[in-house]
Amino acid sequence: MENKIFANVYNDLGEYATYVNRRAIKVGKSPVLILLTVKKVDATTKLGGFQPLVYEQFFEHLLRAIGPLLPGANSRHVSYLLDFVRTIQNLRRSEVPIAIREFVRDNRERLAELQRSMGLFRREMDRKLRSGTFQSTRVIYPRCTM
Repeated sequence: MENKIFANVYNDLGEYATYVNRRAIKVGKSPVLILLTVKKVDATTKLGGFQPLVYEQFFEHLLRAIGPLLPGANSRHVSYLLDFVRTIQNLRRSEVPIAIREFVRDNRERLAELQRSMGLFRREMDRKLRSGTFQSTRVIYPRCTM
């Protein structure tokens, strides 16, 4: 099984498949070549005999198959498994709307400059407040970090 979570499929799967097949023949077994990924593999990717499988499909099958076995399983191992499943599933979800992610991607340089300027502004305001040179009777200045 070749596992890809964050990395793209860049390794020579054909060469890897040849290696796995040779090892399997030596021990008298028949290998099952699976490429397990978070996202679907691009149709142009050369899989070298590997069968693509996304985690979502794998987990659906796995959780359905192990359901009856859970009452007798080691609870610590079940906890680890469920934590792993949730972690991988959360990689596919995002709390941030697509429009916001695209805006940040398209404006990252301007946003970095804004963040730098806000840091300078906060330091300047802190300095004025400490020195007593700020001339306002009411200051609304939230402390926040970016």
